[in-house]
Parts: sequence; structure tokens; C-alpha cells
Amino acid sequence: LTTMSPKDLLNDWMHTSSGAFLSYHAWWAFVALVKFPISFVFLALSFFFGGLKMLFGQKMVPRNVRFTKLVAISGCDTGFGRELAILLSKKCGYVVLAGCLNKESEKSLKSICGDNLF
Repeated sequence: LTTMSPKDLLNDWMHTSSGAFLSYHAWWAFVALVKFPISFVFLALSFFFGGLKMLFGQKMVPRNVRFTKLVAISGCDTGFGRELAILLSKKCGYVVLAGCLNKESEKSLKSICGDNLF
């Protein structure tokens, strides 16, 4: 007879069909009895405190804020990007975030578009 450590005995038993069956169902019983109720408690607490914040907390967007249209355009030095930035800021009322490579084109675009250009 060979003597095996308790760890080796347990390992051998776990790899038999009856051991695997029991360990599988023991694991899911643990999950069903312990993990699921804990997750439901955290879920209920998050809904509770989220509801309190929604009811009594500060509003996300004040009602007197005017929503503006915003667009970001790259390549506004010359060509299509420049013309699009001018069109959207002057004619359509968009706030334009313009990407320019050099300062001269940025200054000339700012003089044309005014306060709607950043």
C-alpha cells in the first residue's frame, strides 16, 4: 500500500465521475446561495441610492442653459476645411473647433468667424 497525502486523495477523487459531478453541483450551489444574493443586494442598493440622487440631487443640466451645436473640423488652414468652418459658423450658427497648423490662418479665420470659432 502506498500512503497518499489528503491533497492527493482529494485530487484523485475530484477527477472521478462522481467527484466531478458533486464538485460541479457544489460550486453552483455556492454560486446560487452566496454570490447571487450578494449581487442582488448591491443591485438594490445602487437602485435605491441612484433613485435618491435622481429625486433630490442636483439636476444634470439646468433648464436655462441654451444648447448650441458644436462641430470639430481639422485642416482649417485652406480649402474645404476652411470653407466648411466659415459656412458652419457664420451661416448655420455652429460653434466650430477648428484645427489649424499655422497662426496666420488661425487669425484670419478668427477674424472672419468671430466668437463662434475656437
